[in-house]
Amino acid sequence: MRRFAIILFLAIASSATWAAPHPADSLESLEMKPSMDQRYATNLATRFLTNWHYKDTQLDDAFSSTIFDEYIELLDPNRNYFLSSDLASFEHYRNSLDDALRHSDLIPAYEIFNVYVNRVRERVAYSREVLKKPMDFTIDEAYVFDREDAPWPATVAELDEMWRRLTSDGGKEIQ
Repeated sequence: MRRFAIILFLAIASSATWAAPHPADSLESLEMKPSMDQRYATNLATRFLTNWHYKDTQLDDAFSSTIFDEYIELLDPNRNYFLSSDLASFEHYRNSLDDALRHSDLIPAYEIFNVYVNRVRERVAYSREVLKKPMDFTIDEAYVFDREDAPWPATVAELDEMWRRLTSDGGKEIQ
C-alpha cells in the first residue's frame, strides 16, 4: 500500500508540464512548475488514499520521510547526479511532504526535480567535453558501476572524476 501511495504521488508530481518559455529563453532556463490540474489531481489522490482506500493510510511525518527517500531513489538510484549538498538542501522537505500533499502543494517535488534536471544537464555537458579530448588508454583505472550504497559525491570535482572514468574508461574493467 505504501508503495502504491508513493508511486501515485510520484506519478502526479512527475506528470509536469513545462512552463511556457519566452522565445528568447534557452533550454537551460526552463523549469518545470505544477499546473492547476496537477494540484487538483493531487487533492483527489490524497483524499482517496487517506479517506476511502481499503487500507488505512496515515499521511504523517513517517510516511513523508518514506516518500522523500523513494523520490530521491527514483531520481538518482546510482548516485550519479545529486551532490551531498543537494540532499542536505532537500532535507527540510523530509517531514513536510505530508503537509504539502494535504494542501495540494507540489512545489517541493518540483524543486527537487528541477535540481535533478540541472544536474543531468551539467553531466551531459561535461561528458560531451570529455569525449572531445583524446582518450588515454595507458591509465590503469576502473569505474565502480553500482554506486547504490556509495556515499553521495561531495563536490562537482568528485562528480567530474566519476564521470570522466565512466565516459573515457578506454575499455578498462568496469566493476
